[in-house]
Amino acid sequence: MYVLRMETKAERRMLLSKIIDNLPTMDVRPFVQVVDKIVASLGDSARGEFDGFMALGEMSNKILQLRRDIKELLPPERIQQLSRDADEWAAKQKQRLLEQRKITKQRLKASQDTTDYDDEIRRRGEMERM
Repeated sequence: MYVLRMETKAERRMLLSKIIDNLPTMDVRPFVQVVDKIVASLGDSARGEFDGFMALGEMSNKILQLRRDIKELLPPERIQQLSRDADEWAAKQKQRLLEQRKITKQRLKASQDTTDYDDEIRRRGEMERM
């Protein structure tokens, strides 16, 4: 993340704020997940447990600041607000998929019914010939 390259805390927070404000709606939740995975790379130290923690230099502090800033700048309510368009689109896609699935099931059932009907016609015709 480019945010971690900034020199001061204020610069990192300002850049993070601008990135969040310009995130496409589909990218909000994945962005938060990426930050969570970066923070998780610190292990237990990210939760404040420093026993056996090997410092990664200045990067550890920057990553911990990133986590704090994300939690402040992107609380769950804001994530939901920023993701609203993507959620609506996903709901429409899911509905469309379910409708297509229903139509496909109907076609398969009709195909099976037709196959059985064709077999009955052939049998009846064979019997009449004899």
